[in-house]
Amino acid sequence: GVRRLQQLLRLYHLPAQAAGDLLDLEALAAAAPLGRDPVKLRDRALAAWQDGRVADALGSFLAFRARVSTSREHRRLRHEAVLSFAVAASSLGKHHLSRQLVDDLLVDLPEPTLLVAILIQQSVVWLSLGSPEAALAFVDRAAAHVRPGAHRHRGWVDHQRGLVHVHLREFGEAARHLERAAQS
Repeated sequence: GVRRLQQLLRLYHLPAQAAGDLLDLEALAAAAPLGRDPVKLRDRALAAWQDGRVADALGSFLAFRARVSTSREHRRLRHEAVLSFAVAASSLGKHHLSRQLVDDLLVDLPEPTLLVAILIQQSVVWLSLGSPEAALAFVDRAAAHVRPGAHRHRGWVDHQRGLVHVHLREFGEAARHLERAAQS
């Protein structure tokens, strides 16, 4: 009902536009696990996601997000929870919800070690929403934060750039970035 919707929107700090996506995901989610330890809930959510158990993963992601403290010492864990849920939402086609979640992360000034992944996710979302220019801007900003020797992050950036260039039908440029991603 409306009361439950208002509670969800307040809990996730989301505008009404994202309500439909959130309700869809909550309907897909299995019952929330009983555990209270947010780290265990995160690990359970990621394992379920990797195993293809979407309902269990969503239930654990929702529980994880709800149980992570808003205190300063749990800030990184909270950011990881939101980013994980945004990635899951996006991969299930809930791009508006994912965008809103990642917008909120960027406003909360995440740690530099999470910034590359957050900016890449924002690029993924904007590309999925049909704006390759915004996607390219976010991936370029992510590239600016890749530290020397961070091969995984460099690979993510090149992979996403390649996908954007495929979308733009710039196949030579796409191939160059995808090759570099494969080498990272």
